[in-house]
Amino acid sequence: MSEQADTNTKASQEMTRREENFHMMMTLRMTWSEANGIDDEEDRKFLMDRVGEMHSNMAAQRQAAAAAAPLAEAPNQDK
Repeated sequence: MSEQADTNTKASQEMTRREENFHMMMTLRMTWSEANGIDDEEDRKFLMDRVGEMHSNMAAQRQAAAAAAPLAEAPNQDK
C-alpha cells in the first residue's frame, strides 16, 4: 500500500459515518441515502480510499496550476 493510500485509510478510520457520507456525497456525487446505505465496511473503506485519492489528485492539480501560473505571466513582463 502506498504512503498516500495508508494516510487516506487512517483519515477515513478517524471520520464519523456522517463525515464519510458527506465526503462521498461531495466527491463521488452520491446522494445521502446512497452513501448512508453502504453498510459493508470493506465497501465503505474502498470508497473512502478512492475519495482520498481524488482529493490528493485535485491538490496536485492545484499545485501544478499554481506553479505554472507565474510561467504564463512571464512573457507579459518583457514590455
